[in-house]
Amino acid sequence: MLLQKERQQVREYCIKMFERGLTIGTSGNISVFNRNEELYAISPSDMDYYEVKDEDVVIMDINGNVVDGKQRPSSEFRTHQIFYQNREDVNSVIHNHAKAATAVSCLYKDVPPIHEMIIVNGGDEIITSPFTKSGGQELADVVFKTMGERNGILVGSHGMVTVGADVGEALFIAEEMEFVCDIYLKTAPIGGAKILTHEDVVYYK
Repeated sequence: MLLQKERQQVREYCIKMFERGLTIGTSGNISVFNRNEELYAISPSDMDYYEVKDEDVVIMDINGNVVDGKQRPSSEFRTHQIFYQNREDVNSVIHNHAKAATAVSCLYKDVPPIHEMIIVNGGDEIITSPFTKSGGQELADVVFKTMGERNGILVGSHGMVTVGADVGEALFIAEEMEFVCDIYLKTAPIGGAKILTHEDVVYYK
C-alpha cells in the first residue's frame, strides 16, 4: 500500500484528535507528508473517524492531484498542500474545530501571554486569521500568510490550524493552544488573567 505508515498515522491521529475533544463529528482534517516521495496522506471527507480504514486515507501530490485512494480528500487539502510546498520544516498539518479555540476565533482577538505554554505556537500571542470561506485556495493563502513562521493560529470564525515536524508535534501544539484558549475564556469574565512578559514565557521554548 502506498504510504502505508503515513496512512496509519492519519487514521490514528484523527481518532486521537476526536477523543481528546479537539473536534466533533466528522469535522477537522489531518495530513502527513512524505518528503522523499513528495506525497502526502490526508483524511477523507465526511467519514466517521472510527470507520476510516487505512485504504480510505487519500494520497495526494503537492500539486493537488489524487494519486491513490477511493475516497474524496478533505475539501481543505489546499490548506495542507501550501505548507508542504513552502515550508521545509512542516511534515504534518492539523485543522480542527476545538471548542475554546473556535470560540476565540469568533472574537477576532489575540490571546495574550497568560500561560507559559502559549509559546509552543511560535509566538507570545495566539493570533487569528481574517475571515475567509472554507474549502478553497483563498483560505489556504490566508492561513499560510497569517501563520508566517509560527506553528499554530486560529482561523477566523472557523477553528484552528497547527503544523509540525511530525503529526505528534502538530497534535501537541493543538492541545496546548486549546488549553490556553480555554483558560483565556474562563478568566475573561472575572477580570482576565495576568499578562506575562516575553521573558516569562520564552524560556519554555
